Amino acid sequence: AEQPVAVYGGPEGGQPLVAYLAGWADVQRLGESWHEILFPTGGSGWVKADSIHLSVGCGQSGPLRLELPAGTSSQMIEGKMPAAAQIAFVFWAGGGQVATIRVSSPENSVLFHLEGTGNGQVYKQLLDGESEWESTLDRDQEYLLTLDNVGPAAATYTVELGLQD
Repeated sequence: AEQPVAVYGGPEGGQPLVAYLAGWADVQRLGESWHEILFPTGGSGWVKADSIHLSVGCGQSGPLRLELPAGTSSQMIEGKMPAAAQIAFVFWAGGGQVATIRVSSPENSVLFHLEGTGNGQVYKQLLDGESEWESTLDRDQEYLLTLDNVGPAAATYTVELGLQD
């Protein structure tokens, strides 16, 4: 059986221990070292990123927010998706920034789609089969990154997001 995971009051060392997570939780915000989770009774807490395994759940109510830690230009997320599942992430980037996205999975069964939430422009099509995309972004806005597992079985995935000025 898996051990309970410590949940803290904030995303940094020295924060008080507020609970133990013994099962599933909705992730509110993804970070490089810490993830914010939502408690079913309300409120939230923070878990160390390397202490949990991300997975698509039935209760996911919206995209997960990707935030690059201050002073960094990239973030890597790993998780697992059931067959025929979809998971969405959202991140903010500025016009003129160069965005690089790489998605890898066994058998290349996890594909991705990228569009701007402000202008609705599609920047990368899901079915083009490419696992890497790079371009200079044309405007300040949130971008919606959607992963689809098109394979017949559950698959692990890795997403690498880079933003350069």
